[in-house]
Amino acid sequence: MELRDVAHELYGLAPADFTAARNARAKEARAAKDRALATRLAALPRPSAAAWAVNLLVRREPDLVEQLLAMGAALREAQASLSGADLRDLNRQQHQLLVEVRRRAEAAARDAGHPVSPTIAQNVHATLHAAMADPDAADAVRSGLLVADLQSTGFGPVDVDGAVAPVDAPADGEDAEPAPRTRRRADADVDELEAARQRRAAAGRAPGRSGARTPAVSTDRGRRRGAEADGDDTRADAEAPDGGERERAERERAERERAERERAQQEQSERERAERERGEQERAEQERAAAEQAERDRAERERAAAERAAERERAAAERRRRAEVGRRLARAEKHLAAAERALAAADGTVEDAEGRHEETVREIAEAEQRLARLRARRAELDAEVGTAREAADDAAAVRDDAQGEVDRLREELDDGSTD
Repeated sequence: MELRDVAHELYGLAPADFTAARNARAKEARAAKDRALATRLAALPRPSAAAWAVNLLVRREPDLVEQLLAMGAALREAQASLSGADLRDLNRQQHQLLVEVRRRAEAAARDAGHPVSPTIAQNVHATLHAAMADPDAADAVRSGLLVADLQSTGFGPVDVDGAVAPVDAPADGEDAEPAPRTRRRADADVDELEAARQRRAAAGRAPGRSGARTPAVSTDRGRRRGAEADGDDTRADAEAPDGGERERAERERAERERAERERAQQEQSERERAERERGEQERAEQERAAAEQAERDRAERERAAAERAAERERAAAERRRRAEVGRRLARAEKHLAAAERALAAADGTVEDAEGRHEETVREIAEAEQRLARLRARRAELDAEVGTAREAADDAAAVRDDAQGEVDRLREELDDGSTD
């Protein structure tokens, strides 16, 4: 487990997740008996929100970040050679690219689920601007291990002390190499001290007297410059034939220094004006971004309010619908109960009717059977009546015959009596 690899992993996490992940990795190192690594892991500071957004941008858009830093380097190199118009044009390009990179950083944070506020977005802008203005700040941003915001006033080096996670710190007892920032500050201090020494030497030099010496600066570069300056003073004194020449040389030197100061002041004024313009552009951009954010916030609030109102209306409509459905259900249940009662009554009536129908059918069948029997009996009786009638007719005929016979016999009797 290497500290730099783990740090690169940790500083790619959201700030809210950083502490727990860092402590977990430190615990793993302790479990692996690597106490030194565990201690250094536990000492890694949590990044600020703006530093996290810049680290995220470095991981997601490395080419764009390199383009921004390259333009910053080009602008620094061009400060000494370009005219004011060219510098303004280059500054305008720088500002446009810086604004675009900041927007990309905001978009990356938003895509990661942690959108940044306008204040944090401005800190991101300031950090990226500092990276363009200073090579050490550029290295800090490029590392992807930024833990703090960076600020640049436009003049002098950017303070990056403590701004980057200490992944290259030497072990206890080892001597560290001088940091690039320390070396640059030493060089700047040497230049400033040397310039002050020369000004004091020029101001304090009198006719017939060689240039005054000042303590040499305790660096090789300071000693060389001090020796060169002293040599120039000595040669000037040796070449001057009299006091008038020395005074003329002093006046020319003073004129050159005044011209140099005026040029430096003019350059300083130009830089300040460019910085003011850049600041005004940044403020305008901030105001525009703040206005856009306020508009987005207002629209979001209105949308949320409309959604809440619509949700309340939907909830009320749902409650009304459920109440109406409840009432209709109650009525339907009452109707169903009445229908069930009517059906039960109808079922009883049907059963009674079916019973009566069956009884009637049975009675009809019995009646039909009786009718059939009666009809058969009638036929029998008709036959008997016919037979009886025939017998009666025969009896009547026999009677008639007998009556005729009786009558005839009576007549015969009567006739015999007469005789």
